[in-house]
Amino acid sequence: MTGPAEPIAPRPHRRFLAWAESIDPALRRSFQWPLGWVAAALAYSLLLTLVSQAPGLREFFRLDPLPVVVLQVFALAVTLLVYGAENRGRFTPAQRGASMLAVAFLFQLVCYAPVAFSEPPGTYVFAALPLMAMWLHVAAIGGSWRHPFPLLAHGLGMAVGLALHPDPDHAAVFATVAPLGIAGGLISGTLLTELSTQRAALAEHRSAIWAQVLAARAEEVDRLSTTLGRALVLRNEGESARQVALRAVAAIGDGVRDRAPAATVRASLAALDEALRRLARSAEETRRLGRESPPSSGAALPVRAFACARQVVEEMAARFPGVTFSCHAFPPSAESALAAVGGGEEGLRRILEIAVTNACEGDGVRCASRVEVLVTGEPQLPLLTLEVRDDGPGFPPALLAGPVEAFATTKPGASGLGLYTAERLARAGGGFLRRENGAGGGARLAIFLPEAAA
Repeated sequence: MTGPAEPIAPRPHRRFLAWAESIDPALRRSFQWPLGWVAAALAYSLLLTLVSQAPGLREFFRLDPLPVVVLQVFALAVTLLVYGAENRGRFTPAQRGASMLAVAFLFQLVCYAPVAFSEPPGTYVFAALPLMAMWLHVAAIGGSWRHPFPLLAHGLGMAVGLALHPDPDHAAVFATVAPLGIAGGLISGTLLTELSTQRAALAEHRSAIWAQVLAARAEEVDRLSTTLGRALVLRNEGESARQVALRAVAAIGDGVRDRAPAATVRASLAALDEALRRLARSAEETRRLGRESPPSSGAALPVRAFACARQVVEEMAARFPGVTFSCHAFPPSAESALAAVGGGEEGLRRILEIAVTNACEGDGVRCASRVEVLVTGEPQLPLLTLEVRDDGPGFPPALLAGPVEAFATTKPGASGLGLYTAERLARAGGGFLRRENGAGGGARLAIFLPEAAA
């Protein structure tokens, strides 16, 4: 049973949030490097000084550098303030997206300013700056036909740049540069977004295949364990038959030496014959097991579950800054417990990344605001439980009605391989998953893993 449904956001707002969430965290952090912005501003100022003061270039460009430098200083100050505020506090996805668009607008305005404050023919040369800025920056922050927000910010920066020095020559340059910039930005952004989507889908398929291979290896280990058990039984049967055969041979020897009755000797010979037949059957069964069950390497490795869970939560907190995370262990001894996981630490990281990402993304429309990871040890059983709880929309009843299957999803644009991969990885170590919805709403995904020996 899920909690009361929240009102669905308007479609443009949902697209804006989807775009803001899709920005690569590593790329976003690279944009927040203050030293890089200051170094770029100094290099840009040197270029403007050279163009406006060097003989020959000064007459060609006829650039007025003062308003360009003022705009650059203003843009640099606002950019550093925005990124400083984001680093000190946790922006919501909407606030983070708005800050990226503000930086895009200021970046384009500074690149377009030399066009506005120069005169032809230098204006035509400077027109390459806003074009390259739009093409590269829009592609970097995921602008596309579906998410045109970076294009609108850059277009607004160009329009404000034209308004600073409106005349027929600059209006003609704007009429040429703006359509070229928007078209090029759309093409480059759409291609790069599609490439990133395909790369992510390929990574999910690779993880699913890897999980399937590990699960198959785990099944081989189970089959080998059964085979070894059967081989042990056959060994015991063979040893018993050997002892019977030895006693029968001794009895025959004694009967021949002592001239025992023929019936006694025949009974000993019959016992020897039966023992030899049992030995032959045992040998043949052992050979058959050897042919059908080749050796296999184990797939499960011991992992410190709580340490791995805490590390994944820290990484997810950077990726989803609008979500509140927590990670706990109970009892305290669970903090040092080892879990047997298919694929070792990498396998457990993948399981937790899938579980936490699904919790944060919800159903693609309504997302979670709180996610908790709880590592629990079972005092009576050699078992560890890693439970991921959230306050999102919960699992759809259709998914809870059956087993975890590949390509089964209700999230728009998702591959449906996430939970399937996690389930196969858990099975590879002898564990399993349990999905359910909380009584007060939200989803609960429990990952049960065998506890490994130290």
